[in-house]
This record gives sequence, C-alpha cells and structure tokens, in this order.
Amino acid sequence: MNAETVTICVASIGRTSLVQLLHSLEALHWPRSKIRVIVADDSPNDAARGLIEDAGPWRLPIEVYPVGARNIATARNVCLDHVQTLFATFVDDDEWAHRDWLAHLHKTAVSYNADAVFGAVDAIYSPTTPPWLKKVGLFRKRPGATGEKVSMGATCNALVRVETIRRLQLRFDEAFGRTGGEDTDFFHRLSAAGGVLVACADAVVYEQVPVERLQIVHLRQRYTRGGYTYARVMLAQQGPLQRALFYGATLAKMVATGLMSLAAWPVRRDLGLIYATRYWGHIGKLLYAARRPSPQMY
Repeated sequence: MNAETVTICVASIGRTSLVQLLHSLEALHWPRSKIRVIVADDSPNDAARGLIEDAGPWRLPIEVYPVGARNIATARNVCLDHVQTLFATFVDDDEWAHRDWLAHLHKTAVSYNADAVFGAVDAIYSPTTPPWLKKVGLFRKRPGATGEKVSMGATCNALVRVETIRRLQLRFDEAFGRTGGEDTDFFHRLSAAGGVLVACADAVVYEQVPVERLQIVHLRQRYTRGGYTYARVMLAQQGPLQRALFYGATLAKMVATGLMSLAAWPVRRDLGLIYATRYWGHIGKLLYAARRPSPQMY
C-alpha cells in the first residue's frame, strides 16, 4: 500500500451539501493522484449518486456505492470494505475541508505512528444566530493539542490506519445505525485493543449549522443521545458495583446541573445552556440504565 495515497470516506444520505464537500476535496493541498474518494450512498433513491453526476465532471476519482439501509454504521462499513490504501479518512457530507486538512492528518499519523487521528470542527452559524448562542460553542469540536493521546473520537473528522483496523477486525456496530454513536463505540474498541489515538488541532473541517439544529428540541435530543451512548459504551464491560457507582454519581450530577441551569438562565443564557447540555447528557445515561430506547438521530 502507498503510504501517501489516502481514501476519503463519506457516508451520505444525499444532502446537497455533499457537492460543497467534494469541491473542497478537489482544492486540497495534496496530489490528486494520491486521493481516492468513496461515497456510500445511504439514500433510498440514489440521491447522492445523482448529486455527484449532476455536478460533474470531477477532477478526483469518486466511487459511489449504493447502500440504502438508512443505517449510518452500515454505510461506514461499506466504505471500509472498499478501501485499498494504508490510510482512510472520514468526513461528513454536511462539512467541507480546509485546504491543509488532509496534509495535517497524514503528517500527524506518521509522526506519532497513530492508528487514528482526530481533527477539529469549526461551526459556521447563520448571521441571525444570537451572539450568546454562538458563545456556547455548540457543534464546535476540539479534540486536543496535536499529538495528544485520546481514548475516543468521531468520524466527522478522522483518519484511520487501515491495516490496524483490519488486523483487529473492527467494524462499526450496526446496532448504533439509527441512533448514532457508532463512531464513539468503534474508536473506544480501537483504544481498548491498544490502538494509538491522537488529536490534530490543525486539521480543520467546517460545518454549516442549520437554524433548526439550534432549537431546544434538537439540542435536548442530541445531548440526551450523547449521554445514552456514553453509558452504553463505557459500561459494556463493567460489573454491578461499578454500574451502581456510575449511576449514583450521574444522578447527583443531573440534579446539580439542572439546578445550575435554572439559576443561570435568567442572567446568563449561555451559561444556562451549557449546564442544560450537561443535564441532558446525564438524563441520557439514566435512560440507558432504565433500558429505555435511545433517541434516533439518523
């Protein structure tokens, strides 16, 4: 495998933003001859393929594989099945990449002999978004300083060493396919198997945040699901005592963050919302304890 040839994997449900992403990949500061693009089309009507064909021709080789399962984990596994390079990256179809994104991910992987590298996500808000809401930093992701070891990450901006993934026979768990969190589970298992996971602060992608994602209903669902997934992944191998201690601490934190959110909201909405996101996360953990179904995000 050529160490400098990278496959860029995109699981898409046919959002029109896919075209902007592909244009940003064509503008990368990386030889086009050393980039492959795989799109797993998980739309029910080949929407992603239609978008790509209508917006072409393209200067990069783009391979489109039909999935149609409405299962994000299945789509990501289809991407992995068709990778033939040493490194593969994952990026979402509603993002676009900085020109140096791939160069930074690749350099970090080689420099730190990493099995996975996670970059940053900058959120781009509508001009009508209130300043206090932007201040909270929702949808903005900072994995850590470049080279800093981490224990998990997300496929919204990630590079993986394919030979390690295949040696460990890792797959995205399709049980997470409608709820999301399949990447949290995947990278947690990679870390537990001894994989080297590091951050790369300079590898940046951008995400346009639709107004509807800033609504309280969506945010509550998003952070509740995050807490649910965290408990589901972290407690998978824990015994009854560890689980009891975890849920006892979670209950106390839920009460505390709920009260702090209510107290802060009238005078500092940004602070009130920060505490609210933590409160919803703790609610999600307790929903998992109660064996309630996870909110679906896909």
